[in-house]
Amino acid sequence: MECIKARRWLDQRQLVLVPLDRDIYRSVLCSQSAYLSRLRQLFVEDTVHYLQAHMSLAAVLTTWHEQFQATQWSRFGRWDKQGSVGYAYWFPKAKNIAKSRVIVSCVHHPLKRVLGRAGRALRFLLARVVFQNFNMRTVQQLTQRLDAPRPWGADGDEVLLMVADIKEMYTGMLHSECVAAVQFIIDHCQQRLRSPYISVSTCRNGPVFVG
Repeated sequence: MECIKARRWLDQRQLVLVPLDRDIYRSVLCSQSAYLSRLRQLFVEDTVHYLQAHMSLAAVLTTWHEQFQATQWSRFGRWDKQGSVGYAYWFPKAKNIAKSRVIVSCVHHPLKRVLGRAGRALRFLLARVVFQNFNMRTVQQLTQRLDAPRPWGADGDEVLLMVADIKEMYTGMLHSECVAAVQFIIDHCQQRLRSPYISVSTCRNGPVFVG
């Protein structure tokens, strides 16, 4: 009941209560127009990282389903008829509320299971195949890699460390570059594994193996 009263109070004053990113104890109060303006700036006006689709929601889902059938993705999972496109929203960052973290929920994505299994297969390939570059699965591997022989550098080379937020890859990289990187991993592994196929269990924590 208290939540309903608070929501009604905010709506009457055209305000939005936005929780801070990575800080569950603090929130920011802003006007609805300011929130929508920032949302438009982050998604609609960012034509570098986002492709605008001037289509209805039904048309988007129809296009996705046609692609699902054309690529025969039904081999990896079913199309969720109750699925939908996720809503976009943003959180102001706790350290600097002038910066934002963009979020799109995929919990109801019609291909959620298919994409999840594809991600598990990709993680398996990254862990199984040794790449001749500086690639780490966890931060804990940093000291091990620095102490081990380095195929990516010669003895006497200096190492320059740079810290970056991994979440920036969603907004700081072009989608075409991400697709090209995934294709490189697949091509690289096809030349080195005994089988061109990867089996992924339909269970969430099930095994993943070659063949």
